[in-house]
Amino acid sequence: MSGVVVQLIPLALGIIMSPLAIIGVVAVLLSARARPNSLAFLAGWVLGACSAVGVTYLILSRLAVHEHRDPPLWVPILHLTLALVFAVGAGIMFVASQRIKQISAERAEGAEPTPELPTMFRAISEFGPGKSFGLGVGLFVLNPVDLSCAVAAALTLRLSGLTGNVVWVTAIAFVIVSVSSVAVPVLFLLIRGERAQKPLTDLRTWIATHTKLLNVALLVLLAIMQFGKALNTL
Repeated sequence: MSGVVVQLIPLALGIIMSPLAIIGVVAVLLSARARPNSLAFLAGWVLGACSAVGVTYLILSRLAVHEHRDPPLWVPILHLTLALVFAVGAGIMFVASQRIKQISAERAEGAEPTPELPTMFRAISEFGPGKSFGLGVGLFVLNPVDLSCAVAAALTLRLSGLTGNVVWVTAIAFVIVSVSSVAVPVLFLLIRGERAQKPLTDLRTWIATHTKLLNVALLVLLAIMQFGKALNTL
């Protein structure tokens, strides 16, 4: 059991540190209808996480783990695919982080501008709860990195040997931890009200300038872990 938890922690961190998720929730929290929109976004994000982990596990549970070879060929292939996704994601984020550094250097002599949200997030200020819910679901299931973390978690659970309720309790715990980066800011707004606006604005600025390199390091680690698992099962 402890070995499974150790394997799931980096995957949960991969979802927790997702820039799109954090920027998305901060944009919703700063929108005109912050309270209903943020709760709807959180519900969508949780549904996306639950669906990704649960559906993947159910699909994998129908695939034989001890057929012809132990484990079957699809296991290392899936690990290699996940490693490739994480590696490509790390490369994309590294290029983006270098671009941000270049822009900051070019503007160093003038007043330092406040980093803005990506264009796709600027329309969120006009969203209602329905669109915010859809945004939460979409940002999870359509984000290759977050989805790959969920698939890797489901694969880890499938190969763990855990059975019955233990599997689902572990999966639920994984989802709860994974969605904390969205849930905590939403709860912060609900508790603090208007006093949360300044900290959330500061958080948006920090995210726009500091998180990409952290994500690069984490994705490289995840890629190495999945590649190692693929080699061990070949």
